[in-house]
Amino acid sequence: MASEYRVIFFENIDLVAAAFDWKRTQGEPPPNGRATKLTIDRDRLSFKIEVKKKDGDSATFIMEDAQMTAALIMLCRKRKIPLPMKSKKNLVNVGGQIAFMISMPSEGIVASVPIEYITGTVAEIKKSEVPPAAGARPQA
Repeated sequence: MASEYRVIFFENIDLVAAAFDWKRTQGEPPPNGRATKLTIDRDRLSFKIEVKKKDGDSATFIMEDAQMTAALIMLCRKRKIPLPMKSKKNLVNVGGQIAFMISMPSEGIVASVPIEYITGTVAEIKKSEVPPAAGARPQA
């Protein structure tokens, strides 16, 4: 069965914006202030965001893989980036950049079709495929 894959890459600013919005919607507002640093554990796909608060103190919060996936889905909806409902959405590290790998299996009818493999050169195959003319005598 054929599948279609799409990849959506996110900039660091997108990751931070998604994390802040997600925290707000979950009733856990992030610290008031400005994000100053994003640290990504690219093996575990966890995200640590440092925030400089208005009073000069710093605070941090961490977003795990599943939380960031949900946050990025919410960001895509907000920005009207189409995401197919019946697709698998995985957060992945592609060459050091965070991305969604979206896979959509084909929904077409799958039929069992026998496959015959032919070996030989093109000339040999063409020669064996030419049927003799009606009433022709085999060559000796």
